[in-house]
This record gives sequence, C-alpha cells and structure tokens, in this order.
Amino acid sequence: MHLILAFSALHKAQACQNMSDVLRTTATQHFNLGLRQTHTALTQLSTSNAHAIYISAILICFCTFAFGPSDDEFLFFSSSNNSGSDTWYSMIRGVRVIIEAMGNEFIHDADGPLKTLVTGPGDDPQVIEKKRSYIVCWQDPIRRLRENITACSEHQQIYLKALERLFPALEAVWGKTTDLKETLQPNREVTIFAWLYLLEDDFVNRLGQRDQVALLILGYYALLLEELKCFWFMIGWPEHLMAGVRRYVDEEHMSWVEWPIQKFSIT
Repeated sequence: MHLILAFSALHKAQACQNMSDVLRTTATQHFNLGLRQTHTALTQLSTSNAHAIYISAILICFCTFAFGPSDDEFLFFSSSNNSGSDTWYSMIRGVRVIIEAMGNEFIHDADGPLKTLVTGPGDDPQVIEKKRSYIVCWQDPIRRLRENITACSEHQQIYLKALERLFPALEAVWGKTTDLKETLQPNREVTIFAWLYLLEDDFVNRLGQRDQVALLILGYYALLLEELKCFWFMIGWPEHLMAGVRRYVDEEHMSWVEWPIQKFSIT
C-alpha cells in the first residue's frame, strides 16, 4: 500500500505544481516504508506472497522513474564513478529472482492474481493500427553494432547477450519488417521494461563502470524508451539516459551510437 500511495503522490505532484514539494516529500516517506517492507518480504518469499512482492518490486522501479531524472545519476551509472541506484537495481534483480524462484508460469498465470496484467486490454485492432502508423528501420543499425562488437570487443558474449535480449522489444515495438500492414503484438510496451529485468550482473557492472560498449547498447535502449513517453512517469528519461551516454562515450566509439543520436536529434 505504501508504494501505491508513493506512486499516487508523485502523479498528483506532476499535476499540482503548487503542491509538488509537499507531495514529493509524502511520496518519499511512503516509498522508503514500502522499500523496507519489500526487502523484508523478499527474505520470506513463498507462493502466498510472491505475486504481491512481484508487484511491489515493479512499483519500486516505477516510483524511481516517477521521481524523475537526477543530473548526475543515470540509473546504472553516475558522474562520480559509482554505479547507479543500488535500491533501483536491487529491485530489478528482485523481479528476476522472484520469477526464477517461483517460475514464470506461476507468476504470469493467466488465471492467477495478475490476470489483468497478463491478458491486458486485449488485441484491439484500432490500437495496433494506430501504433503502426510509422516505420523505424532499426535492423541495419543493430546489425552494424553487433558486427562492431563481434569484431572489436573483449568480453563480447556479455555484450551480445544484452543486445540480443533487446530484439523482442525491437520487434514488438518497431516490427520485423518495413510493412505498415504488419501486425504488432498488444502490450508491447511491457517488452521494453522486460529488458531491464533480464540484464545480467556482469553487464550491469560494466554499465556502472561506464564501459564503452555497455553504454552504446544502453543508448539504443534509450531510443526504445522514447516509445514509453506516453506514460507520465517516463517523461524526460529517454533524453536523460542518452545525454549520459553521449557524455561518457569517447570519440572512438561515438560513431557506433550515431543512429540513435540522430533519431533523438540531440545537439
């Protein structure tokens, strides 16, 4: 309940600027309480509380986004050479741990407690058609990035695994072809968030170290986040993450991330 109240307060703070400071303080108080409760519950994970903890972990991630970007913090890394928010990533790992421990079928059972999250609003053809009103030619830039990683990078398997795990989101959001008539899957925004939960610790550690290749992959992910700007709590994050990538990618590697930068039109 504390996390729901935190998220609600942050939503209201965005709409009521004259009360923003008070509401954000209230949100922080509820967030900290909910965070402690979730950490405690994770140590007692069972079939009876797994779904509640799973939703709590996701709400912690959403609240982190809803608090908004911080100038020198970029989720996974910061300007101080420290990794990003330990709280945020611990909950990202928490989602993965829950799924691994309890099983994906149990957590996402279409007849279980999270039924509405699993089934979503249904395959509304009008929604699908509206979302497929433009084309993003992502295949060639991703192929070139993959080739560069394969040819030039140490620890390439770490990078390639993270890149390949982007493909479900790329295909779900931008399609497998350049045909406007191609049908896209419903609830495809979920696949964008899913990449965060699928990241392995080795890759996340490299992001925390501002590793060049890891940052490049994050730059492509930031472009995908543009598709989530319809959600109020994601406003500002795509540009913020891309700005962080641009700040720390060196000249040698900048050409590797030229395509998403051009798509952002960041100058």
